[in-house]
Order: sequence, then structure tokens, then C-alpha cells
Amino acid sequence: MESTGMLETPRLSSEAIELMWRAGRLKAKLQPQQKLVYESIHKCSPEDIFCVICSRGFGKTFIGCDFAIETARQQTEPCSILIISSTLKKLRTIVRPNFQAILADCPPEFRPHENRQDNYWEFPGGVRIHLIAGEKGHI
Repeated sequence: MESTGMLETPRLSSEAIELMWRAGRLKAKLQPQQKLVYESIHKCSPEDIFCVICSRGFGKTFIGCDFAIETARQQTEPCSILIISSTLKKLRTIVRPNFQAILADCPPEFRPHENRQDNYWEFPGGVRIHLIAGEKGHI
């Protein structure tokens, strides 16, 4: 297991890491209990409302970031994915470290560029994950 500063993530061989990123399937980065939530999300249709109720420290943000990055890797055309939080500070202190942990083993050809000024990550192919704060003045 490898420490991400949050939860321990499974250690994978370099071949498995390459295949995981190439396929855009990042489920292997999750803990067993997180995989149950991940699988439930994947069973939903885009019209469904999905709610995760679990304890603090479960890894809800990690699952969400993993899902967003996975979705970005699988897109074939430019699009935008939004991650919305109540404040910019929460995005910087909670979401950004999760992104960095997930992207730590990302091969260079799949690695997104982070635009810190405008709060987005842009993947090869033009897919952007925007980090948006709901607080006044940031919408």
C-alpha cells in the first residue's frame, strides 16, 4: 500500500498502471469500501440523483475526483466537467490534494495541465475539469 496523505492506495505494477491509464479505468486506486460506491455510481443513468451518506474520512472526495478524472480520460471530444464546492479554500485544501494523489502515477501522455489561476485541469484532447466555488464572487 502507498500513502496518499488521505487513505492508503493499492500498489500496482508499472504495467498495470499503464493499462489502467490507457483504458481510463481508475477503479484500482480505490479502497474496497470505496469500490462499492464507485460501482453504484456506474449503475446510474445521467438523469439519476446519486447521494453518498457515509462518515467523515470515508473518501467521498477521492471517489468523486477519481470518477471525474476517469470520465475525462474516456472522453473523445473536448468537454467540461465541473467539481463544485462551497469555497475556493476547500477546493485548494481538499480537492487539489486528491487530484495530485490520483495523478501521481499518470503517464506523461495522459497527464493534464493544471491552470491554477483559472482553477481547471486540462487533459490531452481538450477535456477540462473545472473547480468552481459556490461562494459569492466566484460563480
